[in-house]
Amino acid sequence: MIEAGRSGYSVGTVVNKVAKGDNWGYLDITLGGIQGFSAFNAAKNLKYRPEVAFTGARELQYWDFDKADEAYDLIRSSDDISTIAESTGMKDFQIKRIKDHLFHNKHQLDDGVRLFDSDPDIVNAWNRIQNGSHTPKDIQLLKHELFEEKFEGIFKTNYRQAHDAANKAGFKSGIE
Repeated sequence: MIEAGRSGYSVGTVVNKVAKGDNWGYLDITLGGIQGFSAFNAAKNLKYRPEVAFTGARELQYWDFDKADEAYDLIRSSDDISTIAESTGMKDFQIKRIKDHLFHNKHQLDDGVRLFDSDPDIVNAWNRIQNGSHTPKDIQLLKHELFEEKFEGIFKTNYRQAHDAANKAGFKSGIE
């Protein structure tokens, strides 16, 4: 889990402030099993993505850091479907569809057909879901992604149409 420590801000906000040179203290981050780097070290590894990032739950325009990409690689290679299904009460095939949708499948995005961009908030949610400490918002995210995946597949739509349909149907992602 990524923790923003005592600041009360999200990691994205803290890392963004560090990257901009704001005076922030040490931030210990654990990300997808990758532990022990400070926000200052994370800020050194930042890459600015001036384009819009599409993550499967929202569009982002902010400083991103390479550790989220590494965490996505760990998630992609993990054998966690059954564990997550048991922990959440969902079916194995539903979790597989969600995981494939978020981490493996290419989507028609505004800038072409490709994988979703890595999102630290999705990494956090997935880590909580993996270890059984998920929140109601994490379950909300799973339901959103499952609806989105089904809609995209059935209607052969692009990501934006599927995302909007999920929201209109009452399946908000919980991290927007």
